[in-house]
Amino acid sequence: MKKKTFCCIIPIIGKTNVGKSTLINKLIKKKISITSKKTNVTLNPVYGILDKDNYRIIYIDTPGITIRNNKIISCKKNRLILNHIKNSKLVIFVVNGILWEKDDEIILSIISNMKCSVFLVINKIDNIKDKKILLPYVSILKKKMNFDEVFFVSAKKGKFVENINNVVFRKSELFKHFFKNEVFTNQSNEFIVTEIIREKLFRFLGDELPYIIRIFLNYFILCRRRKSKLYGIILVKTNNQKKIVIGRSGNKIKKITYESKKDIEKFFSRKLNIKLLVKVQN
Repeated sequence: MKKKTFCCIIPIIGKTNVGKSTLINKLIKKKISITSKKTNVTLNPVYGILDKDNYRIIYIDTPGITIRNNKIISCKKNRLILNHIKNSKLVIFVVNGILWEKDDEIILSIISNMKCSVFLVINKIDNIKDKKILLPYVSILKKKMNFDEVFFVSAKKGKFVENINNVVFRKSELFKHFFKNEVFTNQSNEFIVTEIIREKLFRFLGDELPYIIRIFLNYFILCRRRKSKLYGIILVKTNNQKKIVIGRSGNKIKKITYESKKDIEKFFSRKLNIKLLVKVQN
């Protein structure tokens, strides 16, 4: 008799910088989505897959919903996020601690009209000194919408994140599994590598980093018996941007290359020879 399989596809939504990418990394216990204090770091939906026995959970890390003049603007990114919500039976709505803002209200008004269960995840509780205010805060939010579940977590520190997985597994429905076994993301190896490099650019350049930076992999091969090889190009628009990325005496690009190498080696469990060049787009 064929073994029954259970599956649940869950978009993780919210405004920018509430910790959605950090949360999905902790939920699936693998770093698949880059994180930064800078806004709009996640550009495309990233799928994270968690298996347990005959259960499979597919989390979707969505970009922050773009809101202008108190309205969700009509753009390809927002339409894609809304489509994920519309086609899902369960959504995780992430908010930043007790900092409830107008953007949260607008997102809530959208999901409240959808026919799906909603889990509210109050993230960054490690930043709240007086935890006694959390329950009154939730009581106020529950008057806005009757959330199916409410979780208090610190995604950055991994506190109480597993509570979400435990409840989600119970909510999973009898369904055929998507993707092959032992797969933990839908993204290609090349995408993962470029995202790791992009994260290091965000981390070490901070506000100096121009958003228009692009990364190309001229050569990337994973080897089992010898060192893997990576040759990448960081493409910028001006010579001034090139100087920023390289840094004085090449200190910035050396640090970016070294930290990228460490994370790529850890992710693929392979030793790596890496070379990153910075070029100005013609």
